[in-house]
Amino acid sequence: MPQKQLFYTASDGTKLRSPKYWSMFLKSLKVALDNTSFAINLIYDGADPLVDVPLAVNVIRYQHRLFNQFAASPNNSHQAWLDTCRSTYLKTEISHIANAMGINGNVLYTDIDCFILKDFSINYTGKPFWAGSHVKNRHEHLCPGVLIINVNRMLAFDDVMLSHIATNMATNKAYDFDDFNAIFKLGSYGLLPSEYNWKPVWGINDNVKVLHFSGAKPNSIEEPWRLSHIKHLKDPNPAAFEHYSAWFESL
Repeated sequence: MPQKQLFYTASDGTKLRSPKYWSMFLKSLKVALDNTSFAINLIYDGADPLVDVPLAVNVIRYQHRLFNQFAASPNNSHQAWLDTCRSTYLKTEISHIANAMGINGNVLYTDIDCFILKDFSINYTGKPFWAGSHVKNRHEHLCPGVLIINVNRMLAFDDVMLSHIATNMATNKAYDFDDFNAIFKLGSYGLLPSEYNWKPVWGINDNVKVLHFSGAKPNSIEEPWRLSHIKHLKDPNPAAFEHYSAWFESL
């Protein structure tokens, strides 16, 4: 049986402009290597040598097919916007890249602020992808921070996704989050259990498969100026957030 494939995406903007965030990602890689049987791939827009990335990680140098449109967008008035586009939109290229690698079944994608705590199967069928909900126990929007992608089925939406991104990048408030939720409605994709995209403020849960520091990051990763601005993100369950932040610091 072919080895399960896990994909991350990043750019040199992530690494150079946010070194704390990059250090968090390196811990995420270590946890995935230690806890899972996935072959790990990093789709990376940048030419730097990545000497700090474990040798077991397959680095794929790649620039999004819409990079020129990103660069020409009126939103590109500061480097941070372009850097975010260069990394976060790369998840929409996974089916294209995986197909070129000869992969046509399911693959896993997680954001770089996710930690895979337990190995799990990705043998789902019948949908282009499966995703968790953005809100615990209430499905309003899908969260593309964790995706089980069927390469063949998702390729059928390649032109639609690229067109939607190109048309809406200047007005999107949350980058690819908006594109996924505009194109796909519940029923057209599969809904994963909450444990596959668990946010720390949802509570302490021994059954978590993927822990996602969405919004507020571990305390040592946040810049001091941001701490007062993100307090509301921890308010739903400060004790659980501190529990998982302490776990992160122990790595």
